Amino acid sequence: MVNVTERAKRQLKRLISTTGRPDTAPRLVLSGAGIFGLVADRESDGDQRIEHDGRVVLLIGPELVRPLAGSTLDWDETPHHARLVIKRARNHHRAA
Repeated sequence: MVNVTERAKRQLKRLISTTGRPDTAPRLVLSGAGIFGLVADRESDGDQRIEHDGRVVLLIGPELVRPLAGSTLDWDETPHHARLVIKRARNHHRAA
């Protein structure tokens, strides 16, 4: 299972509120270049659903749940950027 901090959940919910598409949620995806990102998508069988205040704020497909098991998604914000960060025991990967 992938853990998501409350700070990241709040930011994802804020992101959803700007899209105006209540039938979709951000999905964590991995590009061919090894970079994580987010795309709007509908829930599929086997997805890990991350909820906040009764709303699905993130979908993680089974192809990523296993490799990221035990990782934590957090929100990182600096004066120059804001992004999701995947914190693993040994290293960090940037998401979107």
